[in-house]
Order: sequence, then structure tokens, then C-alpha cells
Amino acid sequence: MSSKNDLRKARKGYESYLKYMGLGFTMLGIVLALTFGGWWLDKQLHWAFPVFTLTGSLLGIAGALVYLFQETKPQR
Repeated sequence: MSSKNDLRKARKGYESYLKYMGLGFTMLGIVLALTFGGWWLDKQLHWAFPVFTLTGSLLGIAGALVYLFQETKPQR
């Protein structure tokens, strides 16, 4: 019966690993989407200073952190 317990432990380990890998990729996607969106907008407006790129990257980081905190808050 120890093989069933070992299988359950391994499965639980993989589930948490995959959960946090998905969380990291989603956070990366949020940051990249807002950064490239700001970069595209700066290219369209032909401004000398990349205002929207910087704003998008900072908002992307803030949004990714909000997403992280919402996904990892303790369950009630």
C-alpha cells in the first residue's frame, strides 16, 4: 500500500509545481502584454520619450503582483 501513498505524494507535488509554473507564466504574460502595448502606442505617436512603454511596464508589474496576491491568498 505504500506505493499508493507514494503516488499520491508525487501527484500532489506535481500539481503544486504546475500551479505555480502557470502562475509565473501568467504574470510574465501580463507584464509583456502591457509593455509591448505601451511600446506600440509610443511607436504610433512618434514621441521622443517612451512614456507609454514605461507606464505600461509599471502597470504590468503592479497588475502581475495583484494577480499573484489574489491567487495565493489563503483559502477560507
